[in-house]
Amino acid sequence: EVCYQDATTPWDRGQHPPGLEEWMAHHPPGTILVPGCGRGHDARQLARYGFGVTAIDLSSRAVDEAQKASGDLGIEFVAADLFALPEDWAGRFDYVWEHTCFCAIHPSHRPDYVRSMHRVLQSQGQLGGLFFIHEPEEVGGPPYKMPRQQLLGYFHPHFAIVREKQPQHHLEGRENQEVLITFSKNG
Repeated sequence: EVCYQDATTPWDRGQHPPGLEEWMAHHPPGTILVPGCGRGHDARQLARYGFGVTAIDLSSRAVDEAQKASGDLGIEFVAADLFALPEDWAGRFDYVWEHTCFCAIHPSHRPDYVRSMHRVLQSQGQLGGLFFIHEPEEVGGPPYKMPRQQLLGYFHPHFAIVREKQPQHHLEGRENQEVLITFSKNG
C-alpha cells in the first residue's frame, strides 16, 4: 500500500507486457482472474479482447487507481488477499493470468499461491503467465527470481505445462528474463 501511496512502483511500466498479446492469441475469451493486478494494465487489455475479468490486488490504492482508469470495461476490481480468496470463488474461473505477482511473493508463500490459484480455476482451467527466470537463483527480492526447474517444482503436481516459450517481444529491460508459460490444472 505504501508503495502505491508514495508512487514507488518500479514494476509498473505503465502498460501491459507484449507477452500478454502472445498468450491471448492461443486462448478464447472466458472468465479470468488477474492476481496482483496493480493499476490494471493487463486487466484492461484482457477486457478489451472480451475476457470477463476479475482483478485483485492487496493494495486498495492500486485497486482504486485501476478502477478509475478502466472506465466502463466491466472489470471487477477487488482489494483482496490472494491467500484468502472468497470460498464462493472455488472453480469460478476459466483462466488465471499472472505477471509480476508470483515473483513478488516470498518463496516460503509460493506453495500457498499455487494452491489458491488451483482452487479458483475450473476443472481443466489454465494459468498463464510471464515468469521471471534466473540461473542461478537470486537471493533477495522482490522480485525473487529463480531457475526454471525451481519454478516448475512449485506448480507440480497441481499443474501441467501446456505451452512454454520465450516471448517474441518484451518490455524494455526485461529481455531474456521472462518465460511465457501456460499451465493446465490437474485433478
